[in-house]
Amino acid sequence: MRRAMDLVEENLSNPDFTVELLASEVGMSRVQLHRKLTALLGMSASSFIREIKLKRAAELLTKGQLTVSEVMYEVN
Repeated sequence: MRRAMDLVEENLSNPDFTVELLASEVGMSRVQLHRKLTALLGMSASSFIREIKLKRAAELLTKGQLTVSEVMYEVN
């Protein structure tokens, strides 16, 4: 689980980062990853990625050092 979170964090600004890439990086099929995340967190893999990106965007906006546009590009 930690590995998956780290991979999403590393690829926050990568617009081409998909569930398929996440699955291959953690060594699972897309379906296996979906099942594991649903069992552990109650959310799909795409929701997992979106949740991490939204949390990071909220952190950046709370700090107030970046504009909304800059945050958008940061967590694309």
